[in-house]
Formats: sequence, structure tokens, C-alpha cells
Amino acid sequence: MKETRRSLCSPFSLILLLAVIFTVLAGPSAVQAKTVKAVEAGSVYKVGSIVYYVHPQYGYICAYNTKTKKNTRLRGNEGTDWGYTRLIVKGKYIYALLDKSVGSDGGTMDAEIDRISLNGKSRKTLANHTWFSFSMAGSKIYYSQMTGGSNYDGREGAAMCMKLNGKGKASAAGITLAKHASSALTISAYGTSSGSTGKYSYSIAEKGKALKRGSRTLFKCKGTDWIPYIQSVDAHGDAVLAKYSYRKSNGMVYCRLIYMDRNGKNRKVLSDYMPVS
Repeated sequence: MKETRRSLCSPFSLILLLAVIFTVLAGPSAVQAKTVKAVEAGSVYKVGSIVYYVHPQYGYICAYNTKTKKNTRLRGNEGTDWGYTRLIVKGKYIYALLDKSVGSDGGTMDAEIDRISLNGKSRKTLANHTWFSFSMAGSKIYYSQMTGGSNYDGREGAAMCMKLNGKGKASAAGITLAKHASSALTISAYGTSSGSTGKYSYSIAEKGKALKRGSRTLFKCKGTDWIPYIQSVDAHGDAVLAKYSYRKSNGMVYCRLIYMDRNGKNRKVLSDYMPVS
């Protein structure tokens, strides 16, 4: 009997007992909590010689072949006001977020995550009534449900994850997502004007007139008036898309979306359009 009591009170047994008590008191979240590095969906994603991107105004999904110089629209905006806004390409599919908000002011807020074939012909909705972003790590997609959605009351809800085919939906409440360095970059003249993707850092400098990679100027708007200026830049891999405003000879303001490589070369005008006021 004395021997048993001595065994229970040994230092090892005491540590084990305290560990069990701490685990019970801390609850399941402390056991399950972990950090996952995930690729965040963005406006552009390059695979090989193909640059997949979403049109900044019309919400189309497009593909630009850097070898053939051919620019192709793969999907329209599915009849929505905003169309597709973010995408990731993996394997045989494009995973894209369709913004289904209604009206120019987003009076009714809604979105879904679609899986689209690389040629754009087939489409499958993987998750409905989602928030406006998603990430991917390995064979899982991480996203958030949306709560509310009408009369401006849409809010980001529960964190979720699912397989790449949309099955196995489960809570991701115990997971913290860390942005993977290979995620696409978006910078803007209206917000964050510098950032990096992979090993390259980009910035919009000189009061919106210049796009730089490090200290190297890749693109520069001509003119001293406030127009033209660079509105935003999206980059992934060695692909860079820049959107800038300029004034035509008739005085009308237009937007131009151009592709260039990471050295500012091999430029191609992908779209030239009048912005919605």
C-alpha cells in the first residue's frame, strides 16, 4: 500500500496528471489549433506560359498565352453585376470566386466558389453564400461562410474548409491561415502601394506615375497632370498586370490593362475600356 502511494506521488506521475488536467481545462480548441500556410486567391495566376486573370471591370475570366500572344475570354460574368474577382489554378481546374452582390453599391451581398475547367467550358459550384475570399493549401480550400447578405448586412461568418471537389465540408475554426509567399500580389494607388510575391517586391511610386520592382522602374505614365496614373498592379510568378487611367484625345478618361513580364518587357494591352462612373 505504501509502495503504491509512493508511485502515484512520483515526479513523473505528477507531471502526467497536471498535463491531463490542463488538456481537459483548455478544451478541444487548444489541441486542434494549428497554423497552415495557404495560397490566397488573387486577380492573376500564372501557370507555365498561361496567365489566368479576372477582368477588373467586367469580371470575366481570361487567359493570356505569353508565347502565342493570344488573349482569350474563358468565362463571362455569369450574368452578375461584379463577376469573378479572385482565382487560383491547380491541376485541371480554375478555382474562382464569383461575386453575386446586387447593385453597384452591393446592396445585397453574396458570393460563391466555383471550379471551372481550364478551357472555361464546364463550371461547378463548390460552396454557396461565402465571404469574398478563399485560400488553398494542399488538397483543401479554406473559406468563410457569409451571414446575412441583404440590406447591407452581409458579414463574414464561420471559417470552413472543403476538399477540392467541394465535398467534406467541415469547420476550420481551430486553424489559423498564414499567407504563403507564392500568393499573388495586389497593390493599389488607393490602399497598400507596395508588397511582394515570391522573391519579387513591387511598388507604385512617384505619386502613382511609376511601377517599380525593387529600385527598377518597369513602367511609367507620361504626362504631368494627375491623369494618367497607375490604379492597381497584380503580379504572380513573373507575370505583372498593371491597370492605369489615361485621357484620350477627345478628353474622355479610359482604363487600360496591360501585361508585362517582371522586367517590364513583352508588354501586351489586354483590355482598353471606359470605366463605369
